[in-house]
Amino acid sequence: MNKLTFVIAGVAIILLFGRSALSGDIGVTGIGPRAVSLGGSFRAISDDWSGMYWNPAGITQINRWSVGIAAELMRPIGTYKPALWNDSTPFSITRNSVTTQSEPQIFFVPGIGVVHKLSDKFTVGLGVWVPLGMGGKWDLLDTTGYNSSFPEYDYEIDLKTVDFHPTVAYKINDFVSVGAGIGLVYADIMIRQPLFFQNPYFGLVEYGGVNVAKMPGSKFQDSLKNAGGLNPEFSHLVAVSQIGVSGIGYSANLGLMVKLNDRFQIGISGHYYGDVKLTGTMNAIMYYPHNPEAQKLLDNSWIDTTFHYKALESYYNNGRIKKYERDAVLNAYSGDTAHVFTDAKALLTLPLPADVGVGFAYKVIKENDRHLIVSSDLQYTFSSVWKIFDIDVTGNNTKDTFQFVQNWNNSFRVSLGIEYKINPLWTLRSAYFFEKNPGISETLTPIFPDINPRNSVNLGIQFNIRPNMAIHCSYEGIFFKEKYVGNWVFNEYNMFYDNMAGVYNFHVDNLIVGVDLNF
Repeated sequence: MNKLTFVIAGVAIILLFGRSALSGDIGVTGIGPRAVSLGGSFRAISDDWSGMYWNPAGITQINRWSVGIAAELMRPIGTYKPALWNDSTPFSITRNSVTTQSEPQIFFVPGIGVVHKLSDKFTVGLGVWVPLGMGGKWDLLDTTGYNSSFPEYDYEIDLKTVDFHPTVAYKINDFVSVGAGIGLVYADIMIRQPLFFQNPYFGLVEYGGVNVAKMPGSKFQDSLKNAGGLNPEFSHLVAVSQIGVSGIGYSANLGLMVKLNDRFQIGISGHYYGDVKLTGTMNAIMYYPHNPEAQKLLDNSWIDTTFHYKALESYYNNGRIKKYERDAVLNAYSGDTAHVFTDAKALLTLPLPADVGVGFAYKVIKENDRHLIVSSDLQYTFSSVWKIFDIDVTGNNTKDTFQFVQNWNNSFRVSLGIEYKINPLWTLRSAYFFEKNPGISETLTPIFPDINPRNSVNLGIQFNIRPNMAIHCSYEGIFFKEKYVGNWVFNEYNMFYDNMAGVYNFHVDNLIVGVDLNF
């Protein structure tokens, strides 16, 4: 297979499997099997194709042609047990005191790159990789007696980004190199999640400043309670929203490599991502609970000749309450479904976190056929760009803006890696990294279960089939401490909740394989 065919085949794999190119609920941990097996402590090494991502200045160390392709198989497993609502009753139709596991899945994360040394000074390359991905499915709600039309999975996310990244590096002298790359980033997101609207008849929420629970009269609440309409499982009306958007942005990275002597190197690099303008569609369906006795009571109370019914219609006609709020008042226990949005146009601007880092690499043993390298990296990520996203939705003769609230903090990662080349054929690697999580309890959901700081153990092996061909195999285990969130956070702007309170557990097993060719 010639070099061009190899690259085209690799890019095709990334595009074909891009929807599965996910990290399973967390950001992709790294690019390239060697770098991943070193826990990301690669900025000061950066001497293979993945150096275009880690530190583009490092690719000046590559001779002639270098081509690599890698695949990361990621298996995330998470569990969730809901917390009580108001410390006393189960929350809506969550499975009270039951621990639910996420749907078992294995995600495929590919990457490919080709580097060519044009001269002693200039080196160029092209890489295609997945800088960020998330994926997962959860069935957390007990909808058996609630509404038979409810979808199987309540929560689902499928987020991918693919970066097409040309790179150039310049060797200033034998000690200093610089490099830069600019990329075209394609992003595609699908998010499905339930939205819990407080049932107006529980009297805890007002629609347009109106407490509709009191409108039919004082005896109505007693009759509704006797009909079971105020049981805990009816505390919220549940809608399921699904948004699918895609768009194109850009990325850039810069790098500096300083060789202090023939054993010690320092690498400094950083990534920047421009905001991605995403467009697509949004669908939202309200699923009303099924309680015939309670619905009959509503039908008899909201007769069109009554004063409170005419008042409700007046609030709707003058825009004080929205259509789905009016329909919820009249059909709260009907067991029906109502389309709030059908293929409505959705607009969203997605910022991607930038990062900057410094790395060190020291060759403890430096021989022709044997070496021992100790490397370390410190990376700072500007995750706080994930604050509040406004989603503009236009459809059904209405225009609404919803908030997708995250309020993440900036984070950092510290890694330490060891590479031991035993002989010309075999190389062993091991690493550990710690990464501070950016997510907060107030916006934690199964969509982005960034529950606690990550601790990762990495092991890798390399076998040189030929002097110019190597195969890599690495394992990465990422472990999280259990997270308990006690409070449900209600968003008064959206009129639903920003988080899912409860007990979260999560871990990820990754297998990374790759092939490198040098010509």
